[in-house]
Amino acid sequence: MATRKLIVAALCCGLAILLAGGLWLVATASSNDSTTSPLLSIGESATVGDLVITVTRSDLVDGALATVVDISLSSESGGAVDDLASGWAALSPSGEQLSLVAPPPLPSGAPPLCAAATVAPGATQECLLFFGSGEGATSSTGYTVVYKSAEGSAAWVVT
Repeated sequence: MATRKLIVAALCCGLAILLAGGLWLVATASSNDSTTSPLLSIGESATVGDLVITVTRSDLVDGALATVVDISLSSESGGAVDDLASGWAALSPSGEQLSLVAPPPLPSGAPPLCAAATVAPGATQECLLFFGSGEGATSSTGYTVVYKSAEGSAAWVVT
């Protein structure tokens, strides 16, 4: 008699675990986690708060990851944004976080640096960011450029 009770108790516990796992899968599948976003490709746009941001190109220039971004400000925004370089970061293919660095001499006709650029409501501004690329980098492939603000974040993978 004791063996039967143990078998029934084990089956009940197994069913309870199975039911809990099924409920967890249903809850996980139906949740919409808005804090994460997929990686975007170069040329794709993301909206973060009042800004519409597009990373148009990225390449290694004189040992730095040079990234060109187009930033548009919603016409409903209250005023101009004058520090377009804040909130940006880059990650190397190995996951090392890169910091903004001073740019090499820029050719005439190059977009302004994001730190010195301003975007007005309803306008679009193209600007440059330079990140230290790490030791021995020979290609910009695999880098990730990230923009974060209080309103959200977006990330672009350089291919």
